Amino acid sequence: MFNYCMFSGRVMSIPTMRYFGKDEPVTEFTLEIEMGNDRYGKIKVKCFSRLAMEAVKHLSLCNRVVVVGSIFGGVRCQDNGKYQYELRLVASDLAPLRENPDIEPEPSGEDLLS
Repeated sequence: MFNYCMFSGRVMSIPTMRYFGKDEPVTEFTLEIEMGNDRYGKIKVKCFSRLAMEAVKHLSLCNRVVVVGSIFGGVRCQDNGKYQYELRLVASDLAPLRENPDIEPEPSGEDLLS
């Protein structure tokens, strides 16, 4: 896939689910992209189908998460009549990150060989 990317950050808007048509769930939320203590901006994330249901069920405001997907752009008309180009990340997978740094990571194969 050409524009396959991965972002990590915090959920900055409450994930909301709606339905496209009669039975296609779509969840949207805003992700604030961060690396360490630096913030690099925000991007709107869309999830579809099973992933949409999982996102609304397991994510909440300020959760740290990794989102993998493709970036799509589009023009949106604002209330004042001006047009704005907006990027969105259409998620193909996401995973919440651990909040507790005291949790021991899984042992790697290198540790077992020593």
